[in-house]
Amino acid sequence: MTIRVLFIFKKDMPLKSQVSAEDAVNVLIRHISYFASEKLPEWSSDIWQVLAKEKEFQDKWNANCVRTNVRNDRRGILTKARQECGLFISNQNTNVDNGDDCDDDENSLSDEDDDKRDPDYFNHVYSDMKDKMETFELIFSRQLWDSINKHTPLIENKQTGAGFQPKAWTHTIAFELWKQYRLQCAFIFKKGSIHEHGHYYATMTGHCKSKLCKNFLFGYVENDPGDEGDVIIKINCCDTRFTKHENYRRPLRGQKRDEMKKEVKEKVLKELYTMLLKNFLSQTLLSIDQSPIYLHSMRVVSTKPFYVVYATPSQIHCYREYRRLHRNWSSVCIDATGGAAKKFDYNNNRTSAIFLYEIVINFSGTSVSVFQVLSEVHNADYITIWLKKWLREVKLPPHEVVSDGSRALLNAVSLAFNNRSLSDYNELCFNNIKGITTIQPNTYIRLDLLILFMQLVYGNAGNL
Repeated sequence: MTIRVLFIFKKDMPLKSQVSAEDAVNVLIRHISYFASEKLPEWSSDIWQVLAKEKEFQDKWNANCVRTNVRNDRRGILTKARQECGLFISNQNTNVDNGDDCDDDENSLSDEDDDKRDPDYFNHVYSDMKDKMETFELIFSRQLWDSINKHTPLIENKQTGAGFQPKAWTHTIAFELWKQYRLQCAFIFKKGSIHEHGHYYATMTGHCKSKLCKNFLFGYVENDPGDEGDVIIKINCCDTRFTKHENYRRPLRGQKRDEMKKEVKEKVLKELYTMLLKNFLSQTLLSIDQSPIYLHSMRVVSTKPFYVVYATPSQIHCYREYRRLHRNWSSVCIDATGGAAKKFDYNNNRTSAIFLYEIVINFSGTSVSVFQVLSEVHNADYITIWLKKWLREVKLPPHEVVSDGSRALLNAVSLAFNNRSLSDYNELCFNNIKGITTIQPNTYIRLDLLILFMQLVYGNAGNL
């Protein structure tokens, strides 16, 4: 019994370090220029490999173990080396641990755990993985960013500092990621930290709840965002918007979940169509522009002449995402139809024929309308105003516009996208083909071939 007790006691005793504190201090003195300030070398710095090759460390400490012992100032080796060189610096960034070095025990996981506490760990470990992923920039308003920050000091591993608000930051970031990009993954987060020093100001990791998907997420804020303005959180993960995916509940509160369901079903857009297609347009238009329900969907409302420009925020976002994914070549189709709304009486006057003009994209095999106008005026001036308003909303014009042979529509497209008349646009393209000029239009205009052939067959080619 006595022998057994002594054996257990011996097993739990820490192993003796393979590198003495004196040898470790001597090595650091030879490289003291890297440790002469409060800011220590980054996780991925080459100095750790250089130190591991010193004769005192060879076959005893690898680069990971050198980094852990130095950054944590184990046995006070960093402090002693600095003092020997006349440097007296407070080690605010180290987690003092007088225990043994991590790699003396091959089964120890302390080295890995210490590295994960290092703010530069993510930059090194996930750098290769990030290159294979898409980068999504989440825009957080200052109010939203402040709501996920912990204002009282966060105490972790006997250290105090900034941190994320528990039970608030995870579902907020997950919700904003879905809201701004519509990824199908239901992300849950495992770790989130704010660092005063390191490659990134803040880091977070998570993964999709689906065991079949296993989409890993790595997010970060590059620099200290300060106290004012929006904050950009860069999220690296695989793009799952256009892939088959299991249905999983996202970790969101009930109220936010209900709001998303309403937005997904495009309730605002459907209700707007319903109201506009009724015969009571004259009464509806007076209140529709002032209704808070349509505050961000109604762009322009005019009753004389009848002219209504509308688009939901989701439609604007849809085009921006399409444009981002099709950087090299993007195309939109602009067309008009006269069967969307009936004429109506207003102030004893009857409107002219009302046409619905739409800007449509083909996104992943699906046609999506991204901007609309209902108008009784069909000249180039009014169509140009509509198109320029859309360009101000989306910022980036498409590379190509496909349209029918309507002279007014073609003139408006050329004026809005290329800032020149249709005849000047044709002359520019002709001179470019002849080699007279190298200037190219901002957006090419292409006629729909089917409509062109129909006009030729039925003898309406004179309208081209």
